[in-house]
Amino acid sequence: MAFNTDLKVVTGRVRLSYQHLDEPSAAVEGAEPKYSAVLMVPKSDAATKAKLDKAVKAAIDEKFEGKLPKGSNPLFKDGDKEMERKFDGGVDHEKNPEYAGHWILSASAKATKKPILLGAGNAQVDDSEFYSGCYVRASLIAWGYDAAGNTGVGFSLMSLKKVADGEPFGTVYDPSDDFGDDDDEDSLI
Repeated sequence: MAFNTDLKVVTGRVRLSYQHLDEPSAAVEGAEPKYSAVLMVPKSDAATKAKLDKAVKAAIDEKFEGKLPKGSNPLFKDGDKEMERKFDGGVDHEKNPEYAGHWILSASAKATKKPILLGAGNAQVDDSEFYSGCYVRASLIAWGYDAAGNTGVGFSLMSLKKVADGEPFGTVYDPSDDFGDDDDEDSLI
């Protein structure tokens, strides 16, 4: 069977969040470790959203004969709503304020298939170039799943190309802040 090219998407410029590209990580204890990233697709990028929707439709057609089963997991999340959701059902406007104005989706790769990471000129780069907050283009493949009562469409993360730096999300720890620039041996124990 030939590969269905409608399943493949190369995004426009998106932003990384919650990335695990240096080594596989398990989403929950006991789960299979995977390379993963959350992709923030600007709602203004209609071309990328249309490509993602087309790939999702192709995956639904291929796996579920055109109709996603009731109760399937949502693929895209509305960042304007996600930034407000709390686990207790309340509203937390501080949770992910950067999600505003974006479609949010997760993509992953098995621990044995590390995504290819590219930089300028399509040269392979080290995973340290990628961080939550940088801008990338992503190569993804949509696929339908039906396992252990969970159904839906997911995206495999094939490769990422860093296209720009961005303000890192979260706290960036600099250990030199702990000690200042005092190198006086008298101050050492």
